[in-house]
Amino acid sequence: QSENSSWKTYRNEKYGFEVRYPTTWKIDVSNQRDVGGIFVSFNRGEINILGLGVFEGTIETDILGKISQPTETINFVLNGINMVGLPHGGFETEYDLYFERDGQVYYFTESFFAQKGDSKIINTIIDSFKFIR
Repeated sequence: QSENSSWKTYRNEKYGFEVRYPTTWKIDVSNQRDVGGIFVSFNRGEINILGLGVFEGTIETDILGKISQPTETINFVLNGINMVGLPHGGFETEYDLYFERDGQVYYFTESFFAQKGDSKIINTIIDSFKFIR
C-alpha cells in the first residue's frame, strides 16, 4: 500500500497527465493564455506549496535560451520521464524540474511559502506524476 493511495488525483485530459495530492489540500488551476498553457497550484489551506505548469515550447528555447547567466543543470529520469533540473532558491527543493512532451514543456516549482519538512510531501506529489496517453 503506497503512502499516497488515499490521496486525491488531479487528471488533465487536454495535457495528458495525472498527479496525486493530499486529501486535505486544494488545487487551483489557471489558464496561462500568454504561454498557451495552464498552471496548477497545490495548496495546503490557502497557502501555495507547489506548482505544476504546462506551456507550449521547448526547454532549450524557452527556458535555457532565456537564462542570462550560465547555470548548471542536472539531468535525470523519474518514472521513465527525462527531466532537467535548474537550481531553485526554495527551502525544501534544490531544483525546478522541467520535462517536455508533444511540443509542451511541463515543470514543477516549489513555492516560497513551503515550510521546513515539506520536501517529503513535495517529492511524493512529484513522484506521482504520470502521463495518461
